[in-house]
Amino acid sequence: MAETNSQIREELDSLKEDIANLRSDVGELASAVRAAGTEQTRQARSSMEEEVRRAREHLQQTVDQAREYGHESVERAEQRVGEYPFTTLATAFGVGFAIGKLLDVGRRC
Repeated sequence: MAETNSQIREELDSLKEDIANLRSDVGELASAVRAAGTEQTRQARSSMEEEVRRAREHLQQTVDQAREYGHESVERAEQRVGEYPFTTLATAFGVGFAIGKLLDVGRRC
């Protein structure tokens, strides 16, 4: 009987040691997973920041191009008005008259 108690005690001690080792291993695993997650998060953030930077640069280029196109269009319009002032005036009058008639017909219906 004493020998059986001794064996049970040894098995319990062995089991306690195995559980302690398992706890340690789980702790190390959790630390490794946390570190890997932190690294992946850092890489994803860095990648996203780079994409945002590229998108911002592209947007700025597009805005600059649109601004330049707008300036050129205004200059061309001013030049044409300067070259043909009476034609421009007559065209503006005709377009305004046509729009006025269309709006007037819409109210009568």
